[in-house]
Amino acid sequence: MQFLVPSNEHNREAVAGSVPTTVEGVRTWVMLAEHLVAIALSTGRSNDHIRTLQFIEHNAVDRAMLQSILEHRGLALKWKQFEHDYLEALTSKKKMRKRLAALSFSEKIKVLEKLRDRSLSLAAGGLRRRAGSGGSKKVIEGNAE
Repeated sequence: MQFLVPSNEHNREAVAGSVPTTVEGVRTWVMLAEHLVAIALSTGRSNDHIRTLQFIEHNAVDRAMLQSILEHRGLALKWKQFEHDYLEALTSKKKMRKRLAALSFSEKIKVLEKLRDRSLSLAAGGLRRRAGSGGSKKVIEGNAE
């Protein structure tokens, strides 16, 4: 649970649009997810990005309502950037998971073998840290940094 003091007109609008509910016998009001996403986007903190992703992943946000709120608050460009930085990667991960899940067992083994070979190639090329090299020194193409 988090308490928010309405510090500007937009936050006051969010409070005014809150939904009454009862939590453990106490009557309270909860802001709509769309307003919470807009507030989180306006702050730009990483933990707020995480919270926004959680709302999106759980389909807790009406996208049309959110878009309207974001435009009203002048956050449309920030949302576009957020979509680019976070949501496109999330969508790509979901597509990749579905594609991998659809593979047969033997195809999955082939993918794992390719990953292992790539890992061994990187290790042989000196692109990984040497075990026990002491500290943060990296070896790149045989030259210590």
